[in-house]
Amino acid sequence: SLRSTKIRAFDNTLIIIPNSEMANATIKNVSAHKKRRIYEFIDITYDTPPEKVELAVEICRKIVREHPEMEDYQQIHFNQFGAFSLKIMLYIFTKTIDWGEYLRIRQEIFLSIFREFNRHGIEFAFPTQTLYLNSADVKTENSNIQQNYNASQ
Repeated sequence: SLRSTKIRAFDNTLIIIPNSEMANATIKNVSAHKKRRIYEFIDITYDTPPEKVELAVEICRKIVREHPEMEDYQQIHFNQFGAFSLKIMLYIFTKTIDWGEYLRIRQEIFLSIFREFNRHGIEFAFPTQTLYLNSADVKTENSNIQQNYNASQ
């Protein structure tokens, strides 16, 4: 209309935007895309030797390269020393924009990586923390507990 623009969202909700905002907005038409991006990090444990980190990256590259529904462009690298893991970045694209096909392809890629990592003994990491205690502090604490226990007897 003259005052506003109505957009029907993916979940069928109606979005109404004043035309004054539309005139200055950047509009991205995602339906015009010809591919979908997968951008994920795969976390592996810190005790993974460098040779196995390199193997993990090569496994990921090979799986993506050999999948018939993946674009040729791929960026797969050991990318970060994370808080609890070594991170392998996957920045890859499918050849489809269909949501169902995209999810199927994504699952195939991830399951293939999962199987190959298990086959080669590469372990996935999960959030962990390591707590270091000074042995003198532990002895003092144990002594205090024993003293409190004896005093209560």
